[in-house]
Order: sequence, then structure tokens, then C-alpha cells
Amino acid sequence: MKPTRIVLAAPQMKFRTASFLLCAALSISIQAWPAERWSAVISPDNSLEFSFVKDQAPVGRLGLGGWGPNWQWVGLSPHPGAPREGLLTVVPFVVDQARGEVIEIEFGAAKTGLQQVAFSYRLSAAKDVPITMLIASLSIDKALGRGQLRLTHADGQKSERPLPFVRGTVPATSSLVLHFEKGGDLTLALDPPCPIAFDGDMRIILASELFKAGSRTNTLTVSFPSETAFVAGAGELAPFIRTLAGPDWFAFAPTEDAGPSVISMNKWLDKPAGTHGGVRMAGDHFEFEDKTPVKFWGVNLSYGGGCAPEKKTAEFTAARFAKYGVNGVRLHKFSYPKDQMGIGELNDATQMTP
Repeated sequence: MKPTRIVLAAPQMKFRTASFLLCAALSISIQAWPAERWSAVISPDNSLEFSFVKDQAPVGRLGLGGWGPNWQWVGLSPHPGAPREGLLTVVPFVVDQARGEVIEIEFGAAKTGLQQVAFSYRLSAAKDVPITMLIASLSIDKALGRGQLRLTHADGQKSERPLPFVRGTVPATSSLVLHFEKGGDLTLALDPPCPIAFDGDMRIILASELFKAGSRTNTLTVSFPSETAFVAGAGELAPFIRTLAGPDWFAFAPTEDAGPSVISMNKWLDKPAGTHGGVRMAGDHFEFEDKTPVKFWGVNLSYGGGCAPEKKTAEFTAARFAKYGVNGVRLHKFSYPKDQMGIGELNDATQMTP
């Protein structure tokens, strides 16, 4: 397979992409700060998300997300970073608009001490709302985030887990300490105590199963090892942002045309799949059975609608992936039964429905 370099200019691709660009900009902007300087910086494109930065390096990111019944992802539409401390944004968590199954989220953040920032989540609903879970998600940079996680649970019991996070769950927790091998502790106080799940990130569960009509507020107070800057104003954000697209860039505006173009890469993909044998790990890279090196540019498809669409849609999707060099596709949750948006048999995930 030929070596591949892909550059996309996609200003409409926000959320995680925006966070990565923010981190890149931070490494340039904080050089003049004193050693051990920490900051909590709002994402320019996502007012529900903050990055935690130590000196020149991003350490972690705090965001918000959740799923309706049967793990149906609920998208949120946050606004760009707000110009002041306090209430940053109000956003609906819509499970079923027609049934009135909506949780309104009021998210706020403010510096509450020299080394402390508090994040509040006020959840309210006019009626009971069925969900899987609604979470505050904390992800830690794996390169910098090695160490121990020390938890104090609501009943006073203590436990420890390794960093980076290992998949699992713990009962309601009132406080936790992220102790990093490279120095410095981050302490989180949860009021009221919340159960926590781990799956790549740390998922502080604000609500689960059924959100009862009414309102309640969860507060996450983060204490940093030293004096901390709170960066949320539009003017304050300017030094952290740089424009990457120059006059030599062109807009990525995909259409329904999967035919040849100046950026087509479908001829780079060897056919049929498996020509070179199975994939192996070889040191720090992948290679096929016949020693041909390979890199993957992958996507994720979920549930029956994404993994088993109508034939016309399937053929176009495959051609579009090939055009843009996609050579790895994860088919996710398609074995769920029909009532959970899959195409699997109810009692046997190895069997598909006719």
C-alpha cells in the first residue's frame, strides 16, 4: 500500500476536532507563563467543554454527553464560548420531543478560589424522562496522565484505580484525586456524590435510567496544584486560537459524487480486502501477513441503520469511503435486537433477523 497523507479543511467539524486544535494552539501561547501554571480553558466552539492545561501541555478535558433509552446517543448543540464567568449556556437534552421527554441543562462554570474552579449542572424536566445515562465526561491525556486515581465513596470507603482509566464502574463517590506520576494532583469534589463509569474516559453519572420530573443540581469542584487561570471570555480566548487554513487550502464540501477527483484515493486501496493476508502488530505499526505495512483511516457505523442500510445506500457509502481513503470500518451494535435499533435476533447475537 502506498504511504498516505490526508489533509482536511473542515470548519464545520467542531467538538473533538476543535479541542485538538485548541490544544495545539495552547502549546504556543503559554510559553511565557511561570512553571507549574494551570489553566481551565473553555473550548472556543463548545461552551459545554473545558480543557485543563499544565504549563504548555493539555492534561485533560471535561465535557458533557449522554444517551437516551437503549444507548441511543443524544446530540447536544452548545454555543461558542461565552464572554463571562457564571452561567455559560443552556441546552436541551432531547430524548423524544413529541412526548415532551426533554431535560433542560443549565451549565455554569466559575473560578471559586486561587486554585479552584467549580462546574455546575442544573437538570430540570417537566415530566419523567427515560435515559441510559447523562454524564460529565473527564478524559485525560494518556502521555501525561499516568498515575493513580484515589476515590472516596459516599459511605466513607476508599478505593484506588490506575491511570490511565481502566474500564469498569464504582459506586457513588464524593471526592477523588488524580495523582500523576509526573507531579501534581487534581482533586474533584462531587456534590452530591455520583456513581462513576470508566470506558476510555471517566463518566461522572449525573442521571441514569429515569430522570424524575423536577430539578436538581450537581456541582463538580476541581482543585488544581497551584494558582489557576480561568479562561472563558472571548477576548481572553484570542491568544489561544490560531487559524490553520491558508489561501492554499480549499473547502471540504462533500457531495453525492463518489467518482474520480483530485483527492480521490480509491485506487490506493488494494482489492479485494485480504489480498495481503491478515493484519498483524509489528512493533509500533501494523502490517499484513506478507509484511506489507499498512495504516488505517477509519470510521464508525452504528446500529442496523448504519451497518445494514438499503442496498443503494450501502453501495454509495462504500464508494464514498473508498474515495476518501477509508480502509477501516467499525460495525458497532448491529447485533442488537430490532427494538434496540439493531438487526440481531433477540436471544442470539450471532444470528441476524431475516
